Amino acid sequence: MNRIFLLDDFTINKIAAGEVVERPASVIKELVENSIDAAARRITVEVIDGGKTLIKVSDDGEGILPEDIPLAFQRHSTSKLRDIEDIQKLYTNGFRGEALSSIAAVARIELMTNTDDGGIGKKVRVIDGKIQSAQDVGMKKGTVLKVEDLFYNIPARKKFMKTSATESMQINDTLSKLAIVNSEVAIKYVSNGREVFNTVGDGQMNNAITSIYGKSISAGLIPIRHQNSQIRISGYISKTSQYQSNRKKENIFFNNRIVRNNPLSYVVENIYKDLIPIGKYPAFFINIEVDPSHIDPNVHPAKMEVKLDNEVDISTPLSECIREALFRESRNLIPEARIHSSSGFRRSPEHTPLSGIKVPLQIETEHVEDETKLSRPSFAGEAFEYKEFVIDRKNPEGSNVEVIVHEDSVTLDAYSYNFPSMTAERNAASVVESHAQENLFNEESGVLDYSNFEVIGVIMGTYIVVTFDQSMFLIDQHAAHERVMYEKFMRQLSLEKGIKISSQELLIAELREFSTFEHDILLSHKEIFEKIGYGIEDFGFNRIAVRSYPLLFEKEQGMDLFDRIADFILEEKKVDLNHHFNDKIAKIACKSAVKANQKVEPEEIKVLFDKLNQCKNKYTCPHGRPIFVEWTQREIEKMFKRIV
Repeated sequence: MNRIFLLDDFTINKIAAGEVVERPASVIKELVENSIDAAARRITVEVIDGGKTLIKVSDDGEGILPEDIPLAFQRHSTSKLRDIEDIQKLYTNGFRGEALSSIAAVARIELMTNTDDGGIGKKVRVIDGKIQSAQDVGMKKGTVLKVEDLFYNIPARKKFMKTSATESMQINDTLSKLAIVNSEVAIKYVSNGREVFNTVGDGQMNNAITSIYGKSISAGLIPIRHQNSQIRISGYISKTSQYQSNRKKENIFFNNRIVRNNPLSYVVENIYKDLIPIGKYPAFFINIEVDPSHIDPNVHPAKMEVKLDNEVDISTPLSECIREALFRESRNLIPEARIHSSSGFRRSPEHTPLSGIKVPLQIETEHVEDETKLSRPSFAGEAFEYKEFVIDRKNPEGSNVEVIVHEDSVTLDAYSYNFPSMTAERNAASVVESHAQENLFNEESGVLDYSNFEVIGVIMGTYIVVTFDQSMFLIDQHAAHERVMYEKFMRQLSLEKGIKISSQELLIAELREFSTFEHDILLSHKEIFEKIGYGIEDFGFNRIAVRSYPLLFEKEQGMDLFDRIADFILEEKKVDLNHHFNDKIAKIACKSAVKANQKVEPEEIKVLFDKLNQCKNKYTCPHGRPIFVEWTQREIEKMFKRIV
């Protein structure tokens, strides 16, 4: 039988380090949060080889007293709290006292720190968690900490680190989040000697977003605010035209902390689900401030998860303030034409007279054989805006390579390539733009009215051509009718219990045969079928008889809709007449709306527009596709080269 032994401190520290130090990005997160807790106003992060060779974090914070330096590298030593009760009033990022000791256990560290601009600082070298040397050094107030050869003493862990490009992307993602939620701190990120981004540090979140993602993202954001006795919500959400192909720009913060896998992200997504195309995602940067007594950040050593007091309701006010912000003005909801250009970049057009919105840059996938071939497109004398995009190329080790494109440079594999003659006054413009965004709170709502449109005709049997206020619109008649039918059906399903959708009795029942399991599930949902208008009953031998069809959208529905509803119920196993079910069934049913290439008469168009005006959402079909696209007079004249 194996005996029980007590592990030595060094082994304990290396095992514990695995909980805090997952990869270079987690080291940077801990060090930057320490700098923020030390009241730093400027932080510079420099990395080499994706952080595997070197991580250097410099700040102008309070520094560490010389007598406290030995304690800083011991486990559970912290300046953030004294006892467990202090967690109930914790506003700092760190508090566990594990970060420096964990990093020191798996890397070589050099620390320089000074608490007084006029004094002498201290420089120490730490190897295997032990201070090897110490000396005086001249430096300004603040701290500089270098982490070299990460996981040098844990070969198995080092082997599982990703390529430098992948680690650089993780660092960029983590540092971007920290910079955005701590916008009062100027954070600069330098990779392999090249500046990736540099935030202003003026306390304006939208300016930090601009510095990191560019104007094409920040211009498509609208501010949100909410405050009650328990929480305060602030941040930015995207207009429906600024949807993304992934969830990378979905950010929920708690008390300025980065939190991953937060269920509230799905609350936000649910608001956008029929406003943007299926498979696309909104962008949002939302900070939720909660009294520390209602939140527990001590779930995991990495502090990336939190628990909330059940008494605190966040989802309801969050949903309400997002809906209020989105639907405040039509320009937040109007879908926009996304035009591709051969180079993968496009010009940013002027604001339109009707909606005051820009056509956003399309995210495109390029195939690049040689990274050095990426260069600025040559359109002399024209101003461009650039946006993040991904090059779909595999590096030799098989990891995707991400490219971050800024207004004047592009970062590829953590190396930057400068575009000459791109000298926009980024910071000044950002401040002006941020204040313009904030002024939205004081503006009157601009509500779209279809009755103002002048109908010109129908082209291709599908698109209604209309004009209004020096703009031309193409309206997809199928998408428009789907929206009308969807909202009508949702209202019908929401009627009080006992009221059913009209149905037509059949002379001869339709029969469907199922397995025993399926037969029992469907009959257990008989009330739902009857609510929708299908009269069903058991016909024996695992068969179900359909005795009546619903009358939906001015016509009788057949077995196709029945089969779709049955498939959905069998997939879900158990459903009830809640909003989720109603929404799903409505989207199935609205496929019976008017189809493309189905002729509509002028009077029918007028009726359609009248009904659209009564819809809660006038801009997209239930699946998130746009009902219309817009061309301004200026855009049309540029097409014909009447203006340049």
